[in-house]
Amino acid sequence: MLVAANPAHGFPGRRLGILFDANSADQFRAAERAAGVLQLATSSYEFKDARYDMDEAFSSLVTNGAEMVLVLSSPLFSPHAERIAALCIKHRLPAMFVLRSYVDRGGLMSYSADRAAAVRLAASYVVKILNGAKPADLPVEQPTKYELVINLKTALAMSLDISPTLLARADEVIE
Repeated sequence: MLVAANPAHGFPGRRLGILFDANSADQFRAAERAAGVLQLATSSYEFKDARYDMDEAFSSLVTNGAEMVLVLSSPLFSPHAERIAALCIKHRLPAMFVLRSYVDRGGLMSYSADRAAAVRLAASYVVKILNGAKPADLPVEQPTKYELVINLKTALAMSLDISPTLLARADEVIE
């Protein structure tokens, strides 16, 4: 869900910057395909060493014309969540995150599977296995509940107007 591409929602541009690393390379390929469908140009920054220099990454994205950012899911990004959010605000780059924890830490918005529902599903599998079910016999299930979280404080800090329709669709709005 890359609503940032729609100027009617108050977001700028048609050029998507994507942050990724080896842990999120498969997500990167999917994001590029989705961007193509949405007719968005992309610029990307791949972290290839252990430094994870966010200032360098954002400088590269801005230099390459990014007007919005998609931060893919990697456990190595989490320690940088506040810095990523601050750089998005500094460079006025609306950002979509795969995890709501980034929005709780200052990011603009996330759209992802409901973690609590996923944990409950995993727990039900543990119970079934402990009661004798063979893991190979259990069906693979996809998430059924997703949540859109918007940080209105961040939107205000970036002077972004979030449409009332988008706010109404949000599962949670952080004010």
